[in-house]
Amino acid sequence: MKELVFTEEQTDQWVYYESDTFWTLKQMLDAVGDATTWGEFRAMLPEGEFETLSDWNINGGEKIYWDGSKYLFIEKEKLPNFLEEAKKDEDYFIVRHDSPFNNSWFVDACWPSFEIHIWDEFPEGFIERFQRGKTWLHSKPYFNKCDFDGMEEILTEHGYDIRNIGYA
Repeated sequence: MKELVFTEEQTDQWVYYESDTFWTLKQMLDAVGDATTWGEFRAMLPEGEFETLSDWNINGGEKIYWDGSKYLFIEKEKLPNFLEEAKKDEDYFIVRHDSPFNNSWFVDACWPSFEIHIWDEFPEGFIERFQRGKTWLHSKPYFNKCDFDGMEEILTEHGYDIRNIGYA
């Protein structure tokens, strides 16, 4: 049985995620909000996730590497604000493990992108019956929480286990 999470994406826009995907994204979001150093940020992310940071909107796809003692960023014409204190070294801008982590880039970078992962593989007729609109960026379906009981009944009949977790 596949587990889905039902949560409020934005005010009055309720969406579904596959459970494993949602909790991974939530852990990433918590890391962005709670980390005070680059080392804490990396440690709080799901394993291997730090190494995938290669397409941040704010810096045009900056690539980031961890060499065991410091973070290396490929040189770009315009550095994102979280690299203001980075030290220039031949090919890279270097940020130390204990450097302060500035999460102000998060809003502009839209990372991690929750919306692209919204689940939209519903049984036939489900969208037509329950959808209240589409998300602005990726046109994913959103729903009204007042319809939850009816949606849960149909999805359960199709072999899904639904967790209504409210706003994450």
